[in-house]
Amino acid sequence: MDDYSEDAVCNSVMDEIEEDALCNDVFDRFERQRDFQSRLIHQSGGALDRNAEGRFKFDLQPYVDRQSERMGVRERHFQTTMRQTGNFVDRPQLVPALQDGLRRAINRVLESDMDDQDRLYFTIASDRLTSNFQGWGLSAGGWRAGGQRLDALFNRLADALNSNEQFEMDDTFQVSITRVRHTPQGSGGSKRKKKPGHRPLSVLKVKKDSVIQIKNEDNLCCARAIVTAKAKLDQHPEWNNIRQGRKKQKELAIKLHRQAGVQPGRCGYEELAKFQESLPDYRLILVDADKAFHRKAFSPPGPNEIILL
Repeated sequence: MDDYSEDAVCNSVMDEIEEDALCNDVFDRFERQRDFQSRLIHQSGGALDRNAEGRFKFDLQPYVDRQSERMGVRERHFQTTMRQTGNFVDRPQLVPALQDGLRRAINRVLESDMDDQDRLYFTIASDRLTSNFQGWGLSAGGWRAGGQRLDALFNRLADALNSNEQFEMDDTFQVSITRVRHTPQGSGGSKRKKKPGHRPLSVLKVKKDSVIQIKNEDNLCCARAIVTAKAKLDQHPEWNNIRQGRKKQKELAIKLHRQAGVQPGRCGYEELAKFQESLPDYRLILVDADKAFHRKAFSPPGPNEIILL
């Protein structure tokens, strides 16, 4: 047998080994899913029913209320307990079953005393995901009405789960839901009263060169902050003019308001969500310095982050 034939045989053997390894991995994954779902059905107080559709259910655990006096908002945070009824849910039906369970859980949150302007966020975490999936904050009215934005949100969830070949249902899978109530004030026209809890933020502003304070006497405070941060990321040729709050900063802020369809005035979660929609290549993040620097993002992770403190 010549060298060429020997190489061909070796390649053929290696291909068979890799194919066997792949088959074994798929089989192991299949067995792990069966084992996990069997335990889940048993823990849910039921038994396997091959004549019934397999369904996931997310029971809402007692919520935790969190409040930020500075931002003027209240959050109600729900962790969930996962249950399952009926039959096994195989890989092709896994994502639709999860979407269905999540929709029903959020509908139960919507049944509480939620105003249409309140916003809902959800997070899906698992060791099998490269990063947590964060659902951007749709208003309660938007959830109730359905439509393209809601469909786009669930399509994005499906794409994230389907594109991750390592994703499996296991004990690390968690779903949390957060309701945000009331719109924070942020017109920029009046100074806030000093409170003990404000000291960390004031110290941060003084000591951190990376924090740019917006000083204005109009009602464009939020938009000014966004366009200034964006100008820094974009290395805008008029950066110094914008950073110092001169004419160019105001022009860009007014343009952003028009582009997003937001009226000048107070800036809350509803307005920030609209600003986010008008800036698809950037990610707005709201950071509350008085609440352990809690972050609230308005879009999926991305390279261009605009952080509002």
